Amino acid sequence: MKKAYGIAFLSVMMFFVTCTMDRDDEGEYPDNVYIAGSYWDDISYEAKVCYWADGVIYKLDGVLVTKIMASQGKVLVVGYYDNNDGHLTSCYWVDGARYDVPESVSPKSIILNNGTVYMAGGNSYWVDGIRWDLPRSNGTTTAIAVYNGKVFVAGISLSSASYWVYDGVHQVINDSALFFKPTTIAVTEGEHVYLAGINQRNQAYFSRNREIFTLSIPSPSIPYSIDTISISKGKVFVAGELRDTNSVPKPCYWVNGVLHRFDLPTDNADILPDGSNVYTITVSGGKVYAAGSFYGTSCFWVDGARYDIADRDFLPQAIFVEEK
Repeated sequence: MKKAYGIAFLSVMMFFVTCTMDRDDEGEYPDNVYIAGSYWDDISYEAKVCYWADGVIYKLDGVLVTKIMASQGKVLVVGYYDNNDGHLTSCYWVDGARYDVPESVSPKSIILNNGTVYMAGGNSYWVDGIRWDLPRSNGTTTAIAVYNGKVFVAGISLSSASYWVYDGVHQVINDSALFFKPTTIAVTEGEHVYLAGINQRNQAYFSRNREIFTLSIPSPSIPYSIDTISISKGKVFVAGELRDTNSVPKPCYWVNGVLHRFDLPTDNADILPDGSNVYTITVSGGKVYAAGSFYGTSCFWVDGARYDIADRDFLPQAIFVEEK
C-alpha cells in the first residue's frame, strides 16, 4: 500500500535577475527553446547558474546545472548550490524559487509537467513535495514521466529494468540477462512505455513495453550517459553522450537504434570542424536541437540552423524544447 508523506523543503530562495542579450542572426528565436548553463560572476569570481529563454538570461543562486524543463509558463532548472560549508546541495528552481531535494533523488529524475514537479529516487517518488512509496521495497526508482494524469516511474526491481504505474501496478520490462539501468522514460498514446539506459557492460538499450532494442555504438566508444527518449512519427529518438578512448564525453543521438553524432576533427577533439563546440543535445518532434558555442559565441542549433545568443560569458549545459 502506498503511503504519502509531506516533505519540508530546506530552503526557498528568490534570486532572479534578467538581462536581454543581443542578436547576431536575423529572424526570431524559437519560443519553445530553453537553455540552462553558467555565467562568470565578476563579484564572486566563480561560475553561477543561469538559463536563457527567448533572448533573455535569467540568473540563479547556484553553481552547477544539470537540467532544464518548461511547462505552462513555468521554468524548472535542476542543479546544485554551495551551502557555504564546502559541500554542494542538490536542488531545483521553479521560476527562480529554490527548493532542496531528498538525497536519494537523482537530479536527472526531476521533471515538470503541467506546472507540477515530479521526482524519483530510492524506493519512492514525489509529486509537488509529497512522497509516495513503491509497492515493492526492493525497487529503486531512476526516472519518471506523466501521461494523461498517470505517473509512470522507471527503475530497477529484481535485477531488471522495470516501471511502475501510479496505481501500484508493477511491470517487469526485461529479465536479468538483458539487464540495464533505465535513466529516461517516455509514454505515448495507448500507454506504450519506452525506457532507455546502460548496462554494467557499457552496452546501451531502449525498450518498448517488453521488447528490447540495442543502441549501436562503434568500438572503442562507450556510452557515457543516456539522457532523453522521445517518439515522433513512429521513430524512436534517444539522446545522450559517448566517450571515446581518453576523450571527454560528446553529445550524440540515435534514431531507431542507429547512432548519429557530429564528426570530430583530427587536430582537436574538443572543437568541431567548423569551429563549434556542442555541449548538450536533445530531440523533439523529430528535430535535433543542440546548444554550445560557435567560435566563442554561445548559440544553439535546430536541425543545423544556428541561432546566436551572443554572450561569450554564457556556457550552455542543458537544453529543453517545449512541445507546442
